[in-house]
Amino acid sequence: MLRRVWSIAVIALLGALVAPRATAQSREPEEPSANPATGIVTDRLSPRQRGIWRAIKQLILAVDAAGKPLHPTLYALWEQVETGPHTIYLEFDEDAPATHLTQVAGRFQIECLDPQGIRHVATIRLHLKVIDRAHTRALTGRDAGFSQLAGLNRLERYAEVLGHELAHAADVLSDPGRVQMLEELVEQTNESINQSLWRKAAIAPELEQRIMRRDAFLKELEERARTVEEAVWRELLESQTARKDRKVVALAR
Repeated sequence: MLRRVWSIAVIALLGALVAPRATAQSREPEEPSANPATGIVTDRLSPRQRGIWRAIKQLILAVDAAGKPLHPTLYALWEQVETGPHTIYLEFDEDAPATHLTQVAGRFQIECLDPQGIRHVATIRLHLKVIDRAHTRALTGRDAGFSQLAGLNRLERYAEVLGHELAHAADVLSDPGRVQMLEELVEQTNESINQSLWRKAAIAPELEQRIMRRDAFLKELEERARTVEEAVWRELLESQTARKDRKVVALAR
């Protein structure tokens, strides 16, 4: 497999997009085994973090008395990624934010690209402390506009951010054209920018145009994920009363 790292991140509250690039904090991609597990893989979680994941999964799999998913958007995303051919490692970062400024709440990252397009390896990382400390505006009613994480408890917040990152995973990995765009437009543009900075050279007009196309592509990906995240947020809000009254069934898988 080719070794590549791209990431799409959601910023708590602001919903901004971080341009894909490898950082000093990025995990070195692991060489996949001959037959890697597919779907969501929890090998990188600690025992305590696996307990958090089990609680999140109960939200995902919760159904009402009629057996219908209580959070259909979140459930559909989970099912698509879980039953898909790709390997998605789940990571929980519990380090305290280095600053109180805008922080990344979640990140979807492609670690290894399968040239045949059969089995890519990616990561979904949730930054739990960032999500815990995110400030939100007060809701004035269920008809209020979308406000990330507003009105949700800690576990529901994790589920909302996970929904955003699952949306990226489903959106990108299900379309070979988008994976190709990540390589040809995003990765190559970032490499050209780094080379210009290293040479201390001015950004050429052609590269400026590539940067604009890259940013437009990333913005499109982020807007689709944000639309899905809003649906997940509303479903979590609407189910709170039923879950509080135990009018749901949590299925375990």
